[in-house]
Amino acid sequence: MNEYYEDNVESPFEVEKSLQQFEKEKQTNDLVEEILELSMALSQYQINFEDLEKYSPKHRDTRENLVEMADRFVTDDDCVAQFLRKKQFPTTLFVKNTGYRAKQLSVIENI
Repeated sequence: MNEYYEDNVESPFEVEKSLQQFEKEKQTNDLVEEILELSMALSQYQINFEDLEKYSPKHRDTRENLVEMADRFVTDDDCVAQFLRKKQFPTTLFVKNTGYRAKQLSVIENI
């Protein structure tokens, strides 16, 4: 019985390695699932990952400004509701509610 036990017991190193491998596979599967969910959500707006890469601003300051605008946008319930209803950016409402100028939004319209 002792031989059987010794042959089937993994060392702490093997256990740790197995746990690390399991966690890595779980993270990979979670990431794949998240990407697929995002892809499906984007497809509702006829957007794919290639479009995101193609139209993403190359300059850091422009990206930062757009992230700030996006933060303001998602916290404005009226803008989000209109966006979801009409499937287009509510420029007039966003300008009215946030104080951004329409010219500042020209970056979005060129995308």
